[in-house]
Amino acid sequence: ALADAGVATAAPAPPLSPAARRYVAGLQDAGAGDRAAGGGGARLLGHLYCRYLADLFGGQMLAGPTRVALGLAEGTPRHYGFELPAEGGRRVYINSLYASLNEAGAMLHAEAFDATVQEAAKAFEHNIDLFGEEPFYLDSVRGALNVCSGYALQTARGYVGGGK
Repeated sequence: ALADAGVATAAPAPPLSPAARRYVAGLQDAGAGDRAAGGGGARLLGHLYCRYLADLFGGQMLAGPTRVALGLAEGTPRHYGFELPAEGGRRVYINSLYASLNEAGAMLHAEAFDATVQEAAKAFEHNIDLFGEEPFYLDSVRGALNVCSGYALQTARGYVGGGK
């Protein structure tokens, strides 16, 4: 994300917020649990379900206005970009992802399946904590203004919805 904004990434990253540290620790714990299960764990799939699908469903709507509001180059921010199939687009891709997750879930034993579902709930909680962290209200107002101004600029330039 910093590279998208043209920020040199050689400098040390800023310190993580408390909620971000808890989220990282949760990811590390899920990965360690999966490794300890000897191939029988899939807790990280719960995080994939939460984050990746959230970006597929809602994040793409934010990409254009965010890019314009922050003055980013075309094609950024990259974490909102997905290579979608030519036929069926996002819907086909999401259905395929759901099918793959269901297939992976069907291969898990009951305990691992339950742990993966519980981990998805934890991922949602981590995201709620991140977005609810102080100074949430000031940052959310500032962010909303940036995205709205980006949307207004896109509309004025005539390329809302990805077309130019």
